[in-house]
Amino acid sequence: MKKIAIYILLMFCAFSVSVLSACNQDDSRISFNVDYIEMNIGDELDVYSKLNVKGVAIQDVTLKSLDSSVISLIDGKATAVGQGTTFVQASYDLKIANLEIKVNGEAIECEAPMGLMYDTQNGFVTWNHVLVKIGNEIQQVNSYTVEIKSQNTVKEEIVIGDNKYQLKDSGVYEIRVKCNSFTSNGTTLYQGSEYSQSLVLTKLEKPYNLKYNKKRNGC
Repeated sequence: MKKIAIYILLMFCAFSVSVLSACNQDDSRISFNVDYIEMNIGDELDVYSKLNVKGVAIQDVTLKSLDSSVISLIDGKATAVGQGTTFVQASYDLKIANLEIKVNGEAIECEAPMGLMYDTQNGFVTWNHVLVKIGNEIQQVNSYTVEIKSQNTVKEEIVIGDNKYQLKDSGVYEIRVKCNSFTSNGTTLYQGSEYSQSLVLTKLEKPYNLKYNKKRNGC
């Protein structure tokens, strides 16, 4: 019995050593090659490019932003959307690495639209698209407010994704246009603008049902 007990003890020790060896062989690890990054609102960062891995497939690493109002994280791309400081966390199994990111800056101010013109043929008021730089990208403002004054009335119309507004009724108008702000994930990336200079015009209805009189050489 004593020999059997010793044999069982030796087998248990051997098993324990093999388990410990297997554990020691799991030397996989993840880390960031920097601890701290500063960005400006609108900047983008490929988080995977800052990640070091060993014994782990990089696509198996889970990434998440600890504050999506500061850093929006989609498919490994971090976008700075709001002022503040947060962490992007990488994790695999029980291994965790954190990258601290500080986002500087406030929302970009837009210029007032310029180049207001009236297309008499089609009845459109047009203006030049306003451009804003967000990070490294140039974008068009995609929302405008058109103010239309006619006699004693004033109305506002929102124009989305275009830089023209069609006047449908005849009359005398004073028209101004301004940019609307743009918000993403609850954070304003660019502010709106002041109204543009006004465009005053008289829009006349086209004559209808007119016939040319050859005898009188006129209508």
